[in-house]
Amino acid sequence: TEARSHGPVQGILHGAGVEVAKPLDRKSDELYQATFGGKVDGLVHLLAETASDPLTHVVGFGSVSGRFGGHGQVDYAMANEALVGVLAAYRAAHPGRAVTSMSWAAFSEVGLAARSSAKTFLEQSGQAFMTPAVGARHLLR
Repeated sequence: TEARSHGPVQGILHGAGVEVAKPLDRKSDELYQATFGGKVDGLVHLLAETASDPLTHVVGFGSVSGRFGGHGQVDYAMANEALVGVLAAYRAAHPGRAVTSMSWAAFSEVGLAARSSAKTFLEQSGQAFMTPAVGARHLLR
């Protein structure tokens, strides 16, 4: 409602994410719900709430973990891959709109991979990091 006080919603940038790396048998239902709910249920809700808005673009931010997995990230990988599927279905139903997902690699200074524990693990495994400036250039391109 507040967003529409400035005019109709014309685009969505959806970048929700919760990631807690743990073995599957140590993941609680609450953690699964937080991980999957924010990324996937949040996107579905945004698309439903903007169904009557003149959207020109929808961009979902995911992770390469959705395609390739990650240590202790089964729920996070599934949420990212599901985000891609929801956007693909939405794009097929709305061919006149620019709809895409960005499956990001780890960022060096911001985001979930920049947390100290995640960053240490990724550095030790040889992961390269992307700067926010490089990520912004990819998004704009």
